[in-house]
Amino acid sequence: MRFACLCAITATILLISCSKSSHSSDARPGLTGDWRLYHYGGGFAGIYVDVPADSIVLLSFRADGTYEQQENGVSKAKGTFKVDSVSGSVPGGRSWTLFLDGGSMPITYTVIHSDTLRYGFGYLDGYDFSYVRVR
Repeated sequence: MRFACLCAITATILLISCSKSSHSSDARPGLTGDWRLYHYGGGFAGIYVDVPADSIVLLSFRADGTYEQQENGVSKAKGTFKVDSVSGSVPGGRSWTLFLDGGSMPITYTVIHSDTLRYGFGYLDGYDFSYVRVR
């Protein structure tokens, strides 16, 4: 579980440290809400891990354009986000490009059937994170 949290926190820090850029568009209706991490993995090794039930990693996106990541009730990251342009379609959903804290490193996310959020960095060796909607 520490590896999952480390990956999520590292990804957030990388995004926060990217240069500022202006992106248009407000939060997309399918993204707002609270999401619980249940699965992550990828990389060159292609290792995927299910998150244990007693480890709660929440990612919250608000309609006002703010987000917060919590691990077992403790805030780990927070800031603003913007969504830009549709980047593709998948069965059951469309993919959008997400930018955290005005960063220039895009995250591709997909909301599938309104209850599953998947996001990743779109790299061949990148990690993907899967969340389930909790509210």
